[in-house]
Amino acid sequence: NPIYINGVKCTLSISQTSNSDPKAKYTITGYNDKLLAETPVKFSGCDITAKITVIFVGQNGPDLAERLSIIDSMISKINDKYIIMGLSSGSTASRADEEAQMLSKYGVHYFNTRYMLSKYGMNIMNLTPKSSDTIEMNKGEVPSSLRSDAVHLNANGYTALGKMLAQKIRACGYV
Repeated sequence: NPIYINGVKCTLSISQTSNSDPKAKYTITGYNDKLLAETPVKFSGCDITAKITVIFVGQNGPDLAERLSIIDSMISKINDKYIIMGLSSGSTASRADEEAQMLSKYGVHYFNTRYMLSKYGMNIMNLTPKSSDTIEMNKGEVPSSLRSDAVHLNANGYTALGKMLAQKIRACGYV
């Protein structure tokens, strides 16, 4: 937030019982005109003419097929300097097929968020893993010390992620 519809600043909110609630309801406030057809929504900070674009779709949302469609739609509107982030939740076993598909489809543009945070996040933040962190990391999960809940990162997790994305951007030769 904010989001912009036809140049009007609005607020997007979600009402759901869980992260996978199939009856989740999105609400937009601040836009009063009637929408007669699909209307593009511009999210705050979204710049289609960005020199480097980082795309992260689906942590709280659609299945893989729909996410890939959304990502492909975004890629069609940007230059060739982009990073596609994988999801941060799950384990090596639960994400293996999805991550293999994303790596195959996006190649060097793909950033395996879950794997990178699981493998390197604690070291980047100079944190000593608790026993629960070690168990999670051995399963390929992002350790609890880098998360605020089962899905979302905390300040340490986002800082580690930012540092790794900066490395990825440099490794791709974008800067």
